Amino acid sequence: MQSHRRFLDYVIDGDSFYRRHGHDLVSVLGWFVPEEDELAAQRLIGSESPDLDGRTAIAVCPEDGDLLCGLLTARIVEDDAEIQWIDLAYSYYNYESETWQHDPFRLAHGPELRFEAEQYRAAIRERPVPEGGSPPPG
Repeated sequence: MQSHRRFLDYVIDGDSFYRRHGHDLVSVLGWFVPEEDELAAQRLIGSESPDLDGRTAIAVCPEDGDLLCGLLTARIVEDDAEIQWIDLAYSYYNYESETWQHDPFRLAHGPELRFEAEQYRAAIRERPVPEGGSPPPG
């Protein structure tokens, strides 16, 4: 049973990233408390440190955003006037080895996503910001 899901999707080349990635995970933007939303946005534009292992969360558990539920991550790099999401992976914590695992995944068009840097930053900075967001369950 799923809770109602309200989040900001990434639209890439006119298509929903949520629909394309095939996991039950939502973007890190537009649904949590405003402070966490802003922190996620700053990570996506490289103004804050990545979430884990040099990787930035791009989609998380829609129930509580807990990274331990499993998440989609990428290494975000800036190259000249372009921002790239490279090494896309489904990341999860392996309790047996006590390490993070990063299983590569590919979208239909390839293993990375490229964005014009100024458009990318503007889209994140000018996004609708959640008023109260959805606090994690009790």
